[in-house]
Amino acid sequence: MRFKAFNEAIVNTGRYDTPREPLFRLPPALATPMFLLRMLDFYLKGWWETHYSDYANRYWARSGFRVLRAIEDTGGMCHFEGFENLRNLEGPAVITANHVSAIETYLFPLSVIPFGHNCAYVLKSSLRHYPLLGRVIRSIDPIEVKRKSPIDDLRQVLRQGTDALRGGRHVIIFPQGSRNRLFDPHSYNTLGTKLATHAGFPVLPMCVAMDFWRIGKLHRDITATCHPTSPVRIACGEPIPVTLKPAEIQRRQLDFITSTLARWEALDNRPMLQLPAPAETPKP
Repeated sequence: MRFKAFNEAIVNTGRYDTPREPLFRLPPALATPMFLLRMLDFYLKGWWETHYSDYANRYWARSGFRVLRAIEDTGGMCHFEGFENLRNLEGPAVITANHVSAIETYLFPLSVIPFGHNCAYVLKSSLRHYPLLGRVIRSIDPIEVKRKSPIDDLRQVLRQGTDALRGGRHVIIFPQGSRNRLFDPHSYNTLGTKLATHAGFPVLPMCVAMDFWRIGKLHRDITATCHPTSPVRIACGEPIPVTLKPAEIQRRQLDFITSTLARWEALDNRPMLQLPAPAETPKP
């Protein structure tokens, strides 16, 4: 599968599935260093490409494709579904999703940009100082939050997020804030809903299962491990109109994520949900 073929599949059918099962799958102890080597190649090429102008439009999606190939070459399976919903959008949207690992941040632009709109991530500002990755972060012009003052962060997201949406970019938000292997609906705040209602753009919910790359026990990133037996899954839901009440917009996001994860739990026979969806809208 080449980059052009992936674009054609995701745009024409709304889905992508790894073409074939791997002949064998490495255990985590062997798969982890192999995947890390492929990711080092991803970071180095991304760092180099940022030296050229317009990285976000010319290279960002291709960078995401390198991550997809790294997953598949390590023995993992990738499944994208529901992306025909992007064709139903007349313009950009606030994309909200559960947050499991760093992998989804690399794959979202790959699956979204082919439909004609670029992205603006809401990210913590400290990422811009990371080696190699920091230069890439600065090149994609993110909406940065410091996570010291919730009020200041909200104002920043509302101001810059509205500008990004009006400029034709989707705004991608992970309302959980931090990564969690199991989804807890109570941790899913209303930041995406607030931006959508403030700016007047719809919400596009997404759901991810990224147990392929698991948070480390001793350190979230340094001791993270690769598990090729766990498929990488991304689902795109139907756009949620901004004309609905905020509580209903929030409820529909949670319903999509929890119902999709429940379906995948049965399909993959592994836990993805921590708690049932709350009866009330969670606080931000």
